[in-house]
Amino acid sequence: MDFDLSIQFLVCPQEDFIGRLQSGALPSNKLHVGSSALHRLRGDRLPGSPDPYVDTVTRLMAEEQPPCHLVLDEDWHPASCDEFPVFGPHCVKGSPGARLVGGLEELRWHRRTHVLRANSLNIAASPRYGQVLADILGATRPERVRVGVFGVWTHLKVEYLLLNLTSLAPRFQQVAVCGPLCASPRRDDHVYALRKLRSLGYRVFDKIGPYLAWMGRSPALAKGPR
Repeated sequence: MDFDLSIQFLVCPQEDFIGRLQSGALPSNKLHVGSSALHRLRGDRLPGSPDPYVDTVTRLMAEEQPPCHLVLDEDWHPASCDEFPVFGPHCVKGSPGARLVGGLEELRWHRRTHVLRANSLNIAASPRYGQVLADILGATRPERVRVGVFGVWTHLKVEYLLLNLTSLAPRFQQVAVCGPLCASPRRDDHVYALRKLRSLGYRVFDKIGPYLAWMGRSPALAKGPR
C-alpha cells in the first residue's frame, strides 16, 4: 500500500449548512445548501434509510489500518457577528445549528478527530491549521499520506482547501475530493468547481465506493449514528 495514513477533512458538517429541513420549510440562513442538494448528500428522511454523508464518515473512522484522522472545519460564531446581516444567524456557539449532523457529535471526542474553527472561506487561515496537520503527521512523510475532502460549499471552501493542501506546507501529493458528498446552494457552482478541480489535476471521485477504497476502506457502507 502506497500510504501510511489518511486524513479526511469535513467542511462545515453542521446543521445550519446540511441539516435536515422540515417538509416545505426554507433554510433559516443563506448558507444552507437547500433541499435538492441535501437530498443528494443525505438521502431520504425515512427511518433506517441510508445517510450517505454520515455513513461514509463512520466507515472512514472504523478501527482499521491504515488509520484515518478526521479534521472538522466548523463555523463557530458569537451571538453577534458581522456575517449575520448578510447570511442570517448561523452556527452560533452552543446552538442546535452549530451541531454536527446525523449523530456525528459522537465522533467529536474521538482520539483521531481534530477540530478547526476557522470562521473563514479559507480554512488554512486558521492559526491551528498547520499545527493540526503537524500533530497528525508526526514522523510520517507527507507523500505517504492520502488526504480526502468533502463538504460545503464546493466552489469556495472546498476548492480553496484543496488548493492549500497542495500548495502550502506540508504540501500533500495524494489529495482527492468526493464529489457526491460536496454541495453548493447553486448546483451550477458545484458542477463547475468539480470540473475546474479536474482540469487542475486533482483527483475527483464521482462515486462514494471508489473514494472509500482510495482512502483504504471497504466500499461497503456501514450505517452511522442517527
